[in-house]
Amino acid sequence: MPTRRSRAFPVSLQVIVALRFFATGSFQLVNADVHNISISSVSRITRDVTMCLKSVCNNYIKMPTDRARLHDIMEGFYSIDDFPNIVGAIYGTHIRIKSPVEDEHLYVNRKKLSLY
Repeated sequence: MPTRRSRAFPVSLQVIVALRFFATGSFQLVNADVHNISISSVSRITRDVTMCLKSVCNNYIKMPTDRARLHDIMEGFYSIDDFPNIVGAIYGTHIRIKSPVEDEHLYVNRKKLSLY
């Protein structure tokens, strides 16, 4: 009789589990409950995805190493919209969220479109 023990979790589930942990930093129990898997599976998946990302990160993530370049980058980000001490950014996907009533204007993307 086959068991779930002998099957690998789909890569898509592994990525989702790891991303949820990275994004929320929540306890593994919460992540396990959300995805209906064991806490030990969450732990293993998070470790494995982290190690995978670590093994390829230098191919994709480039950070300046000299102080002059770091300073130039920080000044550039600051000149955009007063972002202090920023030396890098991740380009991402816009995810629709429900904007709060208070400070709703802060929940607008770079194209000036509401994310709501």
